[in-house]
Amino acid sequence: MSSTGYGVDIGYEYDGNEADGMNTMSDIATVSEIDNLYQAIQNRLLTPVGSLPLHPTYGSRLHTLLGMGNNIIIETLAKMMVVEALQPESRIALIRNIDVYFSRDGNSLSIAVDIVSIYSSELSVKIELR
Repeated sequence: MSSTGYGVDIGYEYDGNEADGMNTMSDIATVSEIDNLYQAIQNRLLTPVGSLPLHPTYGSRLHTLLGMGNNIIIETLAKMMVVEALQPESRIALIRNIDVYFSRDGNSLSIAVDIVSIYSSELSVKIELR
């Protein structure tokens, strides 16, 4: 564990709906400090609940909203699902803001989450689901 408590993990770079864990030297990349928290939030929001057999409650239900249209009820549900997914993350002290954007056809969803960590660092995390 790092000195500030954010931890260290395998680093991933997301490109659309895929992740690459290799660095420029073709070695396994790592991520630490506030970048580790950023990645952990991305992973939680992009992973469908139930898709990890050994961690059946890990992830979010955001993918269930794709194709349901774009209205205030779906937007509110998306915000609630973000809060639900991030609640187990002990490194988050406060979710300051959640912005939800749908494509016109409702088949993609972009979310921006502003958080404050337990170490008082502010972080803005953006994800896109298709």
